[in-house]
Amino acid sequence: MIQSVWEREGARAPIVLPRGMLARYELLQADLLSLYDIHVRRWRSSMSGAAWEEHDADGTITRVIDTPRPRGPMSAAIFCHEVGHHAIGFDRYKPRCLEEYHAWAWSLGTLAAWDVTISDRVRARVHESLEYAVAKGLRRGLKRLPDELVPFLSELGCASDNPG
Repeated sequence: MIQSVWEREGARAPIVLPRGMLARYELLQADLLSLYDIHVRRWRSSMSGAAWEEHDADGTITRVIDTPRPRGPMSAAIFCHEVGHHAIGFDRYKPRCLEEYHAWAWSLGTLAAWDVTISDRVRARVHESLEYAVAKGLRRGLKRLPDELVPFLSELGCASDNPG
């Protein structure tokens, strides 16, 4: 089971939640972008995203994401996942597939804290995403798979072949 950063580190949860889901998504979006000082380069129409930092010559770091606007469970999960990369910090976890795991954990914990539905489709997307990240790591020569990621080998038919 993925344990969220919210549960581990006791991060703050919102104080007042609006009644309507669209209002809740808008507040979630505004709060997280402000809290982590993130700039949205582009609102995507697809259910995919990217997060990165831009480093200026003067040392200024700009946090940037491309993401779908949170309007439903799936787009909210992807939005929170991209914000999660900034919240947990880039290069905090190695290998890269472990960073993906923690970004998804942060996303799910944030959605739960905001009382946003985590649908079966969202859970399946998280699982598929982590299977892909693990497979990519193995294709690129990953020597040791962190224990947290072993469950994501099962669909590939190689759960017992954990190199770690």
